[in-house]
Formats: sequence, C-alpha cells, structure tokens
Amino acid sequence: MRNEMKCITPDKCRITASGPSTTTLAYYPPVLDGHGNNLNPDMNTTTRCVKCATCGKEWSESWRNGEKIEVGYVPCYSKSLQELLK
Repeated sequence: MRNEMKCITPDKCRITASGPSTTTLAYYPPVLDGHGNNLNPDMNTTTRCVKCATCGKEWSESWRNGEKIEVGYVPCYSKSLQELLK
C-alpha cells in the first residue's frame, strides 16, 4: 500500500463514502488446485472516495481482491449535481 490515511483526529475518525466509486471490469476465470482453492482470484480494482465526518479530510482508496492496495489524496468529487451546475 502506498500511503496510510492521515486523519487529523484518528481516535475520533468516522469514515463515510463521499462520492462515486469505479471498478475495472475484467473476467478472471477460476483456476482450481486439487483442494479446490482458486489460484486465479478476481483482480479487478475498485476505487472510492471517502471522507472523515469528524475532521473533513477527504481521500481515495483502491481495493483489489478484498485488500486495500492504495490510499491517495486525489480530488474526490462529493458535490451534488445541483452544486456543480451553479
């Protein structure tokens, strides 16, 4: 993972989704070993924007196969459509 979350108040941090998420879409056919374990897991990546409801800091997170792989401070667009059209 590239970065860790840097919340101003980590003891009181309350994380909420703050915008859209995107997911890559590729097919990963299952390849099983003799014990039924999948050797070819889903490697699609989901990226979402999150925000700390306590301090207001906003960042993006990327997840792959159920594990967080990256945390970044890219712009997240949490404004509503009405706010963007003003």
